[in-house]
Parts: sequence; C-alpha cells; structure tokens
Amino acid sequence: MLYEYPAIFHTIEEGYQINFPDFGRSIRADSLPLAMTKASVFLSHIIKGYGDKALPEPTAVSSIPNEEELVVLIQTELD
Repeated sequence: MLYEYPAIFHTIEEGYQINFPDFGRSIRADSLPLAMTKASVFLSHIIKGYGDKALPEPTAVSSIPNEEELVVLIQTELD
C-alpha cells in the first residue's frame, strides 16, 4: 500500500531538519538528496510503529504555512 504524508524541510546549519507534522516526529540529514531518502525510510518506520492503530489523515500541503520552508509529500510503500 502506498502512503503519502507531508514533510516540512527546514534548512539548518548542519543541513536539513525534516518534520512530519501529522506525527509530531522529525529527523535530520546533511543534504537535500539524503533528506528525501531518509524522509521516506523514516515515514515507513513511523507507519509500521502504528501497527493496527488508525493512522492520522494526511494534512493537505496547501494548509501548511510555509514561509521559507520546503513542504513536500513524502511517499513510502509497505506490503
């Protein structure tokens, strides 16, 4: 099954901090390409952690305020 959730990419001194507002979780990465890959893997771990519990509905990207941040839909596919 394909899952899509928005992530907010904040530029920080060390690279990027990626926040998943629907889950209240975040990770960091040194570069944007690495951040995109890590975000997808991290999302899969978050979703697996929910087990049988209901997942939150994804927030619409258009409803996330983004002044200078990059807001991206991150996809992950799980069996």
